[in-house]
Amino acid sequence: MIAINKKHDFCSISGLQRNIDLSKHSSWRCGGKANYFFQPENKNKLCEFIKVYGRDYPILWLGLGSNILFRDAGVDSVVVRTAGNLSSFSWERSDLLYAQCGTSCAKIAREAARSNFGELAFLAGIPGTLGGALKMNAGAIGSEIWSFVHKVEVVNVDGEIRHLSASEYRPYYRGIAGPELQFLGAWLRLSQKIPDALEKIRSVLAARSVSQPTGEFTCGSVFKNPIGHYAGELIERCDLKGFRLGDVAVSEKHANFFINHGEASSRDIESLIELVKAKVRSRFGVKLEEEVQILGEEKEYE
Repeated sequence: MIAINKKHDFCSISGLQRNIDLSKHSSWRCGGKANYFFQPENKNKLCEFIKVYGRDYPILWLGLGSNILFRDAGVDSVVVRTAGNLSSFSWERSDLLYAQCGTSCAKIAREAARSNFGELAFLAGIPGTLGGALKMNAGAIGSEIWSFVHKVEVVNVDGEIRHLSASEYRPYYRGIAGPELQFLGAWLRLSQKIPDALEKIRSVLAARSVSQPTGEFTCGSVFKNPIGHYAGELIERCDLKGFRLGDVAVSEKHANFFINHGEASSRDIESLIELVKAKVRSRFGVKLEEEVQILGEEKEYE
């Protein structure tokens, strides 16, 4: 449990809440509670908060809650949610789009398409925010976000904002190496204009609805694709499509998506993750690595 320093009065902070149910902030709709939950009104309020508390308390950054599994006992952190208030964007020049960390990937794709840039259409099918996309080098249909990053806006534990060139980071498959600072935003450089950019987004979403379980309680892809393989294909070849454990099941549409049919606990989902990993390793000798982040404490069950 977070030990509150007496010199800090959490209760006096505007927007800070206690004992918030994280299942309401998770695309999997499960998980325990956050001891403290903060949704800043704007970037300045966020920096003020970090300046006072950033060195003393663990902070867990949250966007739309996709790609995360909160365990049933909750998280002993201050959860800072960036989606919502930190979601503005603007054009710095005709080919350079700035967006804040809480802006949804789909919104960024649409904004670029309105200016006839179709390069970011792949983002339309990624169910997260820019902050998370930068952290994990999100990608789809052959494109990755860091291919378009010109520079990033970051904040350190003292609440100080810095601008860093993209060259400060080394992106790799579903991750980056570089300064361990929190992303506040990024400038995306675009170059290829096409006359039907919005139609390209519609095509991406149409293809996604055919191949993935849209409209269901999922986290997106559960596993990274191992080198030389597709995780979904390996799982399917283990005859696990549709396999159900309690109220969580491997999707019939895409085996790398697990669906919470309503009442699954985080422990149920984590158990299915471990079962699938074991089956794939036993049959193919391939170790699957989670793309989803599993966070928090395990609940003790009788």
